[in-house]
Amino acid sequence: MLQEVRMGNISSDTWQLLQQRHSEFTTQPTVDTLLNTTHIVGFRKNAQQINRMVCNALPVPNNKFLISNSVNFVNSVQWNLASSEQMFKSKTNLPSSVRLQPGARVMFLNNSLMDEGMCNSTMGVITDVNPIEQLV
Repeated sequence: MLQEVRMGNISSDTWQLLQQRHSEFTTQPTVDTLLNTTHIVGFRKNAQQINRMVCNALPVPNNKFLISNSVNFVNSVQWNLASSEQMFKSKTNLPSSVRLQPGARVMFLNNSLMDEGMCNSTMGVITDVNPIEQLV
């Protein structure tokens, strides 16, 4: 199904299933459904709204959350947010910042930590946040 969506070649059976799931989600948006659904979106604004909705549904013990701004590199040189925003961020659905807190699901998006066992698309759940030191 995901491959059909990626390739833009959605079969009628897949389209019918997607419409059924959408209908179920919009009529019964339980917290469990929200937290256990992978959302495929084409626009950054939608990704930011989903991140906000999920984080608002999670309990926040002792204000343990932080807002993490994206860090972008081009040819191994870190760019400032304004430059990367202007150059290529407007063409992606990756938000400029995300809210991080215990219980939030995250996905690693590059291969810079292969030695630690993390590669592109490694998924995990945040278990703790240190807002003072900006650590997750």
